[in-house]
Amino acid sequence: MNITFPQFLKIAYQKEDYSKNHWNLSLVQESYKALQDYLKSSQEPKLLYGVDTSFGPHAFASTESKLDLQKSLIHHLSVQNESSPKLDHIEARAVLLARIHVLTRGYSGVSEGLLIILQEMLNKDVIPIFPLRGSLGASGDLIPLSSIGRCMMGESLSQGKGDYNSIKGLPRVLDVKEGIALTNGTSFMVGTMCIHLHQYKVLVESALNLIEKLFTKLPVFPDAFHPDLAILNSSQGMKKVSDQLYKYLLHRTKKVNQRVQDSYIIRALPQIFGAIFDEIDDLEVSITKEINTISDNPVYSPSEKRFIEAAMFYGSHISSAIDRLNMSMVNFANYLDRMIQFLLDPNENEQRLPLMLSVSPGRYAGLAGLGLLSTHLTAEIRRDSHPASVQTLPTNGGNQNIVPMGGIGVVRNKRTICDTKSLLAIFELCVYQSIALLDGKDKDLIVKEDRSLANDLQIREKSLESSFFSLDTVLA
Repeated sequence: MNITFPQFLKIAYQKEDYSKNHWNLSLVQESYKALQDYLKSSQEPKLLYGVDTSFGPHAFASTESKLDLQKSLIHHLSVQNESSPKLDHIEARAVLLARIHVLTRGYSGVSEGLLIILQEMLNKDVIPIFPLRGSLGASGDLIPLSSIGRCMMGESLSQGKGDYNSIKGLPRVLDVKEGIALTNGTSFMVGTMCIHLHQYKVLVESALNLIEKLFTKLPVFPDAFHPDLAILNSSQGMKKVSDQLYKYLLHRTKKVNQRVQDSYIIRALPQIFGAIFDEIDDLEVSITKEINTISDNPVYSPSEKRFIEAAMFYGSHISSAIDRLNMSMVNFANYLDRMIQFLLDPNENEQRLPLMLSVSPGRYAGLAGLGLLSTHLTAEIRRDSHPASVQTLPTNGGNQNIVPMGGIGVVRNKRTICDTKSLLAIFELCVYQSIALLDGKDKDLIVKEDRSLANDLQIREKSLESSFFSLDTVLA
C-alpha cells in the first residue's frame, strides 16, 4: 500500500526488495477486469483516450490497432539514444520504482502480469536507461519514461547488474493501455527528487558534523546557540542545531574593548541551518505524498466502475518541490563558501588562522586554489538557481500550452548536488587544516608542505558520495 520515504530509499539503494506487500492487488485486478470488460463491450463510439485514440494533439479515433497504438506512443517519444546524458544507476532505480508504485496502486488498468515483470526488473536490477532531457512536467515525464517501454520491448539497453534475459516475459509486446500507463506520469521527477533530497540531507548533516568539530577548537560566543532560542523560534531545525552544537562549543568570553558578538557566519548559523533542516523535513512530507499519488491517465474510478480522463500527470506540486529543494541548496552553498572564505582570511577570522591556512606558502599557495574553486562552484550553483517551474512554454501543437517544467529542475538539481558535494569536500579540507592549526599539532595538518590538493579533493568527494549509500541519516 502506501510507501514511506525511508522505505522508498531502501528499495532504491538496493537495501531491500519491492514486494507485493506494497500492492493494492484487489484494485489492480478490479481495474484490469474493468478495462477488459470495456474492450469487450458493444459501446459505441469507443473513444477512451490512449486505448481507442492516438495521443496529445492527435487524440481522436485511431485507425491503428490497439496494440500498435501502444508501440506508437513509445516510438514517437523515442528521440534520445543511449549516448544522451542520462540518470545514474540509483536515480534510474528510483524512477522505475516510482512508476511501479503508481501502477501497483491499482488505478491504471494494467495486468498483474505486467507488474510482476516490472517488479522483477527492479529487484533483479535490470534498469532502463533514462535520458535526462525531454520532460516538461505536463503529461508527466513522457520522453524519459518512454524508456521503460522501449526496454521492455527489447528496443533499448538496460543498466544495472541484472541479466535482461533472466526476466521471464521479456521482451514483451505491450498490451492495451500498457504503453500509456508506463509513460503518462510524473515518476521521473518524483524518483529523482527522492534521491536528490536524500543526498542533500547527507551533505547538510556532514557539514554540521564538521562545524561541531571546528567549534571545539575555534572559540565562539555561546549565547547564539542557546537551546532556549529554538523554543522562541518554534523551529525544530534550530533545536537540532542548538542541541548538537551547544554542549561542545569552546566558549569565548567577553572582554572590555573587544567585540562581544561573533560575525554572522558564526552567530546566525542556528537560523541558517535551522531553516535548511526545516525545509528538508517539509520536503520529505511533500515527496512522500507524491510517491503515493496517482499520476496516470486515464484512471479507474472504483465508485463508477469506469475509466475517467483528467490531468493527474500534471506535475505542478512536484515541480514546486524540486524548486524549493534548489533554493535550499543555494542557501547551503552560500553558507559553505562564506565559511570557507572566513577560514582562509585572517581579516575575517580575527587573525586566529594564517592566510590561506598555509604554514609555508609556495608554488601552490596553501589552500588558495580551494578558495578559488569554492567561489566558482558557488557562482555556478547560484547561476542555476532560477526556478524551473515558471519556465512554461507552449508546445506539442499547442496541446501542452502551460507546463511546469519540473524536468528542467531535475537536470539542474543533479548538477547542483554534484557541485555542492565538491564544495563540501573543500570545506572539509579547510576545517581539518584549521583544527590542526588551532590545536598546534603539525602532524595533523592536511598541508604540511606546499603541494597540489587535487587528489585530496577527489578522495573526499568519493567519500561523501559513498556516504549516500549508508542511509544512516534517513533511517536514524
